Parts: sequence; C-alpha cells; structure tokens
Amino acid sequence: MSVLDEGQGIPETDLQHIFEPFYTTKVMGRSGTGLGLSVVWGTVKDHDGYIHVRSTPGQGTVFTLSASMQNRNVSKRLWSWGWWLPFKSLTA
Repeated sequence: MSVLDEGQGIPETDLQHIFEPFYTTKVMGRSGTGLGLSVVWGTVKDHDGYIHVRSTPGQGTVFTLSASMQNRNVSKRLWSWGWWLPFKSLTA
C-alpha cells in the first residue's frame, strides 16, 4: 500500500529521524506528540513488514508499506482496518 502527498516534502536531515519516538519538527504541545510514525513503524515491523519512504523537497512524499501475505491473520486484520487493498484492485 502506498500513501502519497504533494506537499513540501521532508528534508533529508529530518527523514533519517521520522520513525523515532517523539521526533517532531513542530512546536510540542501544539500539534501531536511525534508518536504517529513510530507507532506505524512498530506495527509494520511486528508483522514482518517493511516501510519505504521517498521524499523530494518541494514535491511531496510517498510512504510504501508492505506486509507478508503469508500470514493470513495479518492480512485479514489489515483488510478489516482498511489498510490493505489486494494487488489486483490497485492495478485494475
């Protein structure tokens, strides 16, 4: 599954830290806690998955998540949460 935006992108200096707990470039207490991507990373790793991030400053960012379809329980759970689309539907 890929999620993309066409925002400002993530600078290289920040990109290497985005999965660290509490890492944020925003003022603490005004917008989030810096835990969102850390939680996603932990969940994906717990299910033997991978996250690939590609970001170009001024053009946007693409997060690609993959999970093994060998583990049917994980696949069903991701499907029920709306986090996974079968490959066929992405190419149709």
